[in-house]
Amino acid sequence: IRRRIDMSDTTLKTTEELLGLWAELLVELEGTGKDLQKAVEKGNAAASRRVRAKCREVKKVLSQLSKDLVELDRSQKVSK
Repeated sequence: IRRRIDMSDTTLKTTEELLGLWAELLVELEGTGKDLQKAVEKGNAAASRRVRAKCREVKKVLSQLSKDLVELDRSQKVSK
């Protein structure tokens, strides 16, 4: 992910921030496609390492995104 996500940041994120994070994740995954292709088709070990590292990073960010969405839902229910 180009901009590092502060996992200790507990402030409530806005809808725009969450949508921006999702768009950024999609771009990162699309960019990993070439390395995945190299790893699968040609057995390129370096490409395989890059793909695995990117998957671990994306997994962490998706987990944080999920938590942020739950908090957003809670805050919207309280304000109704």
